[in-house]
Amino acid sequence: MDWINYHHLFYFWMIVKEGSVTGASKKLRLSQSTLSEQLKILEQRIGEPLFDRVKKNLILNQTGSITFEYCEQIFKSGQELFSHLKNRETPQKRKIIRIGSQVSLSKNLQFQFLKQSLNDKSVSVRVLQGSLSDLALMLETYQVDLVLTDTQLIHNQKIQLQTQELLVAPICVVGAKNLVKKIDKKNIKTINGIPLFLPTYSHRTRSQIDYLIESESIKPNIIGEIEDPALMRFFAISGKGLAFVPEIVVQNEIQSKELEICFKLDRVNEIFYVTTLKRSKPDPLIKGLIQSFLNHR
Repeated sequence: MDWINYHHLFYFWMIVKEGSVTGASKKLRLSQSTLSEQLKILEQRIGEPLFDRVKKNLILNQTGSITFEYCEQIFKSGQELFSHLKNRETPQKRKIIRIGSQVSLSKNLQFQFLKQSLNDKSVSVRVLQGSLSDLALMLETYQVDLVLTDTQLIHNQKIQLQTQELLVAPICVVGAKNLVKKIDKKNIKTINGIPLFLPTYSHRTRSQIDYLIESESIKPNIIGEIEDPALMRFFAISGKGLAFVPEIVVQNEIQSKELEICFKLDRVNEIFYVTTLKRSKPDPLIKGLIQSFLNHR
């Protein structure tokens, strides 16, 4: 029987989890040279490199990703063994779906996307957040299975990604009752002088909103430019101004009547995307999760 040194696997596993040899060496209190040597021995035993070396950085490759997934199972099984020996209930094994999401992405959208998986007792989800560049790197290095964003990812052209639209959400002008009563909902020009919260220019929709305001000869009273839609929602609830947000961001507040829609801007939409690595045989769990959302949106 072929034998593999599990200490070597453990060191490799920690290097991936900590993001570098330096991080793992601090965590394990071992020298970097020791860990590098152990990693080299493991790669020689497997017969293939586990990382691509790019400008002194270790980028997990496909072989490394497969090895890491087995390490996850091996060391999780070890924890379950100790749990069992200590007469604790052994948790049911679940398939982990690893999801990366843009920091400023609508939390309502993320929950709507994930909630179907919560009914599956064989699945658990791990949600990581980051910037667009962080998420592209996570996907390329097999740290996540899919990424949710409101902008298409710019990525290493050597890696094939598959991006599809999840949802096209209209932008709405919403506000608390004290401001909405001042508005004629049939005439958007009546927002003249009313305090407004707009998305920052990092959002694709901002230029469209600016064009709408200019074309309607509106004189905007902009008191805030907010990148995070969730934060803009709180500002709108405060009654200090009207907010331009995707409808999905405020759907709960509209249902509870904390906020009202003044206008729905049919010509201004936020597009949400899901991106995965392009594979010859897509993971059926990932494919099913995406399709479930598309069927229920």
